[in-house]
Amino acid sequence: MLYPDLRPALATGLTALTFASPIVYPESLLRGPIRAAIEWNPFTHFLRLYRMPLGSPSGAGATDLTVALATTIGLLALGWATRGRLWWAARDRL
Repeated sequence: MLYPDLRPALATGLTALTFASPIVYPESLLRGPIRAAIEWNPFTHFLRLYRMPLGSPSGAGATDLTVALATTIGLLALGWATRGRLWWAARDRL
């Protein structure tokens, strides 16, 4: 069984995570619990790695690389497991 309601929920969640990361505002404005919450957002770490070649003052560290790599590997594993589980149902519907 495929889950048709999952696509809008996933798109909304990923959009919210993207815009919650410090794209439009500088990280230096964040303090206290908001700063801690933004550290849990994996997009923040990807953004730091993206900005690293531009010489961002905050810079990207080993933590950013580790979180970005772990997120990528985790999502690939989840996608691979889901693909294997839903392959036949999706093939029959398409």
